[in-house]
Amino acid sequence: MNQSSEEIRSIQEVPMLAKRMFGIEIDFYDMLELSREVLRKTGGLAVQLYLLKGKVENFNLDLPCNIVSVEHVSNSRPFQWYGGFIFNQNVNALVNYRVDQSGTQGLYNPNATSINSIGPEETNELYEINKNVFTKPLGLMIDHENVHNKCLKFNHKTLDVDVLYYGVKLDQDGYPMVLEKSAEALAAYMNHIEIRKRFFMRQATVDQEQIARNDRDSAIAQARTPSSISQNEIDMLLNSMTSSNRKKHNVQFRGF
Repeated sequence: MNQSSEEIRSIQEVPMLAKRMFGIEIDFYDMLELSREVLRKTGGLAVQLYLLKGKVENFNLDLPCNIVSVEHVSNSRPFQWYGGFIFNQNVNALVNYRVDQSGTQGLYNPNATSINSIGPEETNELYEINKNVFTKPLGLMIDHENVHNKCLKFNHKTLDVDVLYYGVKLDQDGYPMVLEKSAEALAAYMNHIEIRKRFFMRQATVDQEQIARNDRDSAIAQARTPSSISQNEIDMLLNSMTSSNRKKHNVQFRGF
């Protein structure tokens, strides 16, 4: 789970940020076109966990457009299949979208979607995973090929699967959310673009272009440095370095 304390902003705020920081007017759609390079260098997209309950059709499953990386793909089972396994053991399992919110059986996530609101016929439904840490899926891991984060290919013609993935967090208009320092880096990047245009038209000096370039490089470098690292994150890193878990065939390598 991300422990970062850094604020996030909608990418729609960057033009106003550039105006406040550098006094320039930038075209929003030009900025969107050029933002990929800065966000790639800074890793500044705000992401969160999503669960896709999908149905493989003709060996393929299309992925949502906001995907960043796939964490796992497992066999999806109806809730009743787990039986007493869920409620008789103290496990942190990926069943939050099935857990009852009544409080009597909502053992793992009291804010989860009620079991009564999801039927077994519902497929290709997307759920946000919030306020939880999940250690492993309960279904078997399924072999697949990830085609450029656009679709998954399987050796099964049809199959119900659970896909846990990190996806870009979007604002209410569907635009990506970015970390605050990455928004500042993007504003500095766009400022350098504008100064460089003026330089080639002989409306800016070499010194002005160099200062804008230095501001851009400094902002990008700062955006790549986390604002803070918590003891939890250090603990997670040390846990991964010292883990002695043993892998079981076709079961996710992380234990309970």
